[in-house]
Amino acid sequence: MNGEHDGVESGSPMPGNRDLGEQASGEQASGEQASGEQASGEQALSDVPPQDGAVSPSKPRVDDSERPTLGRFLYTHNPFYLISCFLVIYGLQGWAVRGEDLWLKSASMAGGLVAYTLLMMVTCIAVVRWGKVWEDARSIFLVVLIGVTALSISYDELCMFNPGLALAMAVACGLFSIMVCESVMRGCRLRLSRWYRTALYAMLAVFFISPVAFGAALHNRLDDYANSGAIVFSFAMGAAMLFLVPTVRKGQASAGINDAPWRWPWYPLSAFGLLVVLAGIRSHAIWMSFGFRGSPVVFEPILLMPMMASCILLLAEAGLGQQREKWVRVALLSTPLLLLMGLSRQGMTNLPMQSDLHYWVGSGWTLALLVVLAIYACLTLRRVRFAEFGIPGVLLLSSATARMPGVLEPLGLEYWMLAAAAVLVSLSMVLRHRDSDWLWSLWAAMVTMAIAMAGRAYGLDREGYLASSLFAIGSMMVIGACFETSLGQCLRVVAAVGFVIAAGMASYRWERIGDVSSAVLVLLFCGAVASAYAFWIKRWGWFCVTGVQVMVFVMMVSWSGYRSGRFREVNWPISSGLACFGVGVAITTSKTAFYDRLKRWRQVERGRADGSGEAGESSFLFGL
Repeated sequence: MNGEHDGVESGSPMPGNRDLGEQASGEQASGEQASGEQASGEQALSDVPPQDGAVSPSKPRVDDSERPTLGRFLYTHNPFYLISCFLVIYGLQGWAVRGEDLWLKSASMAGGLVAYTLLMMVTCIAVVRWGKVWEDARSIFLVVLIGVTALSISYDELCMFNPGLALAMAVACGLFSIMVCESVMRGCRLRLSRWYRTALYAMLAVFFISPVAFGAALHNRLDDYANSGAIVFSFAMGAAMLFLVPTVRKGQASAGINDAPWRWPWYPLSAFGLLVVLAGIRSHAIWMSFGFRGSPVVFEPILLMPMMASCILLLAEAGLGQQREKWVRVALLSTPLLLLMGLSRQGMTNLPMQSDLHYWVGSGWTLALLVVLAIYACLTLRRVRFAEFGIPGVLLLSSATARMPGVLEPLGLEYWMLAAAAVLVSLSMVLRHRDSDWLWSLWAAMVTMAIAMAGRAYGLDREGYLASSLFAIGSMMVIGACFETSLGQCLRVVAAVGFVIAAGMASYRWERIGDVSSAVLVLLFCGAVASAYAFWIKRWGWFCVTGVQVMVFVMMVSWSGYRSGRFREVNWPISSGLACFGVGVAITTSKTAFYDRLKRWRQVERGRADGSGEAGESSFLFGL
């Protein structure tokens, strides 16, 4: 009995207890299995050990009917509505061209588009209300939008010869478009907020009114206005897109409660995305219809720039409204890419409006700079982080690369004034972040550039370069004295080298023209400044800079005396006595507290060099 009892305690549990444990664990396992049975049925089957002769499946088999194929893609997405739309529009254009009467050609094309759009509208409502096939309804929605915008091209030619009749036709097509859009939204039980509707109808208004305006200008022989029609259309479309700002800030809440299964931003912004694509195509079509005859129509990126700028602003507003910092960052970083759209033909564009472009804007590159500047200004007003740094950057780039508009030439505006504006704008930012050494360095560089450009603008190139060099050296010395950072040390070293070179070049120039006294004064002034700066920053290396100035001073005086023959008139005993006096003063100084102070400065500088891992040859750099 004792052996059995010992065996039970030291070995396996008692049979009764084991049955109870297995029963409890079985109930728990069955509960867990019931909760995960539906989600992991196939995985549980794969975990069952295979029987003899059976093959264990490595993964669930995929039914051949579920494999992606071309037929399944066509069945699921059903692109045949879009294909039908493009074929019908192409066929209507070919059919309308055959007519001889201008009114009949416009009316026949518009009538065909109206009939096809009505057909697609009825189909869309039927598919949604009775078929509940939202996947196909998405394509039909896009076809309806393409149909109503295609109406705007049906009377292009009529606008040039009969603007009054074209205006009546444009109003009729616009009212028809509003009726179709409202019918589709009501029939499909889609709800759009007031601002969505405002943006939609504003963009459609630009489509329908633009041909009438540019055709009337061409009819009245106002060729300059007609040639600028494409770029005016693009900016008008970009302005109409900004009506979406209040809605994108709200995000999903602006879409409201709809029967559609799509979520924001796919609904309803996908429709506006299609309108932007159609607007880009239409801008080139307006150039083709109303531009100067004989100029080739090629792809012009600057026509897309206003609409892309509006997209960037909408993305930033959506990020701000919904607290999506990533969206705001993408908008901020993508803004400089708009400059690439102003580079065609070295910034002069291919549009038939070169004289007007030069007079009012300057060039396509200047227009791109203005658009980017406007975006950075808007983002700065919206308090987007780092957006304010783009304003002085664009102003500085404009001062170096932009072409001045002809309308501003009588005002006497110079390029250096743009650089000065960049300096003033950046000064407010630097004062807010006064603890940043690199911001002060950038600001000093901008001031240096503005001074040099101002001197060049007024024909004082040498004086401008001299003043800018002195300011650059002085600013590097001040920044290096105020900031004990790696950048501050680099600026002090560069300032020391520039200080010596500038003093040597200035004294050499005055010595060449025979003005030795001015050269001596320059060297004495530089030596005094270097000594005072050494006491300010407590760096012994700047006394070496002073020593270099003294050496140059002695060499210059000696060379000048040798060339002029004054050495023969020198009282050498007096000169030697003065030299001995100077040596005595130097020895006495080495015995005073001043020398001990220099030794402490050098020990501190060596400690800094050792602590930074740059001892040895780098210790002299720390002395500066």
